[in-house]
Amino acid sequence: PPVGPRGADRITILEDTDGDGFYESAKDFVDGLNLTTGFAIGHGGVYVLNVPYLLFYPDQDQDDVPDGDPEVLLSTFGMEDSSSLANSLIFGPDGWLYGTQGTNITARIRGIEFEQGSEDCQRFCQEFSKSFPERWQKVRFPDSVGIGIKPVSREGTSRLVKAAIQYAIDNQRDSVTLVHKGNIMKFTEGGFRDWGYQCAKEHFGAELLDGGPWCQLTSPKNGKPIIIKDVIADAMLQQILTRPDEYDVIATLNLNGDYISDALAACVGGIGIAPGGNINYDTGHAIFEATHGTAPKYADQDKVNPGSVILSGEMMLRYFGWTEAADLIIAGINGAIRAKTVTYDFERQMEDATLVKCSEFGHEVVKHMG
Repeated sequence: PPVGPRGADRITILEDTDGDGFYESAKDFVDGLNLTTGFAIGHGGVYVLNVPYLLFYPDQDQDDVPDGDPEVLLSTFGMEDSSSLANSLIFGPDGWLYGTQGTNITARIRGIEFEQGSEDCQRFCQEFSKSFPERWQKVRFPDSVGIGIKPVSREGTSRLVKAAIQYAIDNQRDSVTLVHKGNIMKFTEGGFRDWGYQCAKEHFGAELLDGGPWCQLTSPKNGKPIIIKDVIADAMLQQILTRPDEYDVIATLNLNGDYISDALAACVGGIGIAPGGNINYDTGHAIFEATHGTAPKYADQDKVNPGSVILSGEMMLRYFGWTEAADLIIAGINGAIRAKTVTYDFERQMEDATLVKCSEFGHEVVKHMG
């Protein structure tokens, strides 16, 4: 936008002047949109989710006509699954703009790829083979290869690891683990590991533990030690099952995180109970969502486990600092599961459990809040 193929979606203002529930006039604020899934009015204009874009249409004079072309705020929302598109824009009580997106949509935020056979791929391969002929010899099937570039930066690593360590301090956790595949990808994932340790030393005063590379810092909140350590990604996936109590806060790259988060969810009953939060600790922007997709085949059946959505709300409350409400939700979820009054996904895994509907599980959660 604003240049591109026009779609059939539009945002229309319906005016009901007499309040009888029927509109007397209709006016298009903007048309020609495609895959428009949400909008929110505020800050002198209209925010529009027009997947893959988050757009802002300025309307400072509030005449219901855009003042000019939209500003593209984001352009990274995936489009593969129409049931999980980014949607539902709303301003929260804190003034931030919130929305949701199903997790079976790809992010495509940082990766750079060249499709096999494409003109761009052929051009890239030609340039690479000329500039780095010895390395190009390592490509086994150069005529049929797709190429991906994996940028990993010191700055991005530092931002992530700082957030992870600060989270451990704020929530009185025992350790932060850097999960990587640095034994193979030495300058990307290995760089992530090395820069993570440097961040702990430079920003939190961590010191080497038993000669390193593990580090230890003292929490300014409770005076207890916090261990900064690392583990190779494939070993981590094994130790999730065999030694889960050795891990607390995890900092890792996006692809590793996809694997680990689903594996951890399986350990506690599945993605139906696993919450999700996407937080930028520099700006304060945050979106909290279930880790599963929208599951349209279960719509209107009052069947599925609402735990992932409920616990995502708990994460949001805790992020706001409303810990009392968050603790009540945890107590309610724990109580309902201990009582074995659960939805079908848990009931089939538990002995002598009582099967309840989605709505009934919600009532059970409230009953056990104390």
